[in-house]
Amino acid sequence: DERGEDLKGPTDRLMGLFVRLGSMRGLAPDDEAVQKQIEALQNLITDHYYTCTHEILADLGRMYVEDTRMKNAIDQAGGEGTAELAKQAILVYCSR
Repeated sequence: DERGEDLKGPTDRLMGLFVRLGSMRGLAPDDEAVQKQIEALQNLITDHYYTCTHEILADLGRMYVEDTRMKNAIDQAGGEGTAELAKQAILVYCSR
């Protein structure tokens, strides 16, 4: 299915962002490198799915930790604690 292939690219890139974010788990949520990943996350969602406002991004950040399936997928991609780092970094990003 062609549409499935179209979605595979952005989905793979989205999970790739979580892999990179996971490699930054030793950094603070407000570290510039971490914040650049959050900016890239927001841009990827906006470019491929829907307009991701700061309000929507903040809601996603909470879901990344509160929704067990999302948390497990993100932590599987980036390592234990990646979902929590994403949530905290998104809070910082959206408050700027």
